[in-house]
Formats: sequence, structure tokens, C-alpha cells
Amino acid sequence: MAMLSVSSALQPKTSILPEGGRDFLRRRMMEIVGIATAGFGLALLMALFTYSPGDPSLNHATARSPVNLLGLPGAYIADLL
Repeated sequence: MAMLSVSSALQPKTSILPEGGRDFLRRRMMEIVGIATAGFGLALLMALFTYSPGDPSLNHATARSPVNLLGLPGAYIADLL
């Protein structure tokens, strides 16, 4: 069984990327998460602003197509909110 020496266990982990590259990727990932969150929020607003009580939903069964801009998923989400 191989045993780690104390000196190798205390050494910091090395990365493939330089420190500047890690910081760059971390910032880009935060930007992507922010843009995705903003997009999700805008989609929720669109679903809520185009809510129609006559749309099919979990509380209202109808054969007509939804008026909501996001379609059936938007009608369901707007009805729940």
C-alpha cells in the first residue's frame, strides 16, 4: 500500500490554467449565470404579462390553444404564479 509523505500532502494543488486564466473563466461563468438568470426572469415576466384566464391550465381545462406568448408552459406557469 502506497503512503503519502507529509511534504507531498501539504503542497498546494497545481492547476492546468494559470491564475489569470482561472480568474478569467470564473468571471465568464458568473456572467453566463447572470445572463441566464436575467433571461429566465424575462421569460417569467412574459408569461405573467400575457396571462389569460381562458388559457388551458391545471385549474381550467379547454380545447382552445393558449394565448400566452410562451404557449402551454407559459400558461401553466402564469396560472400557478
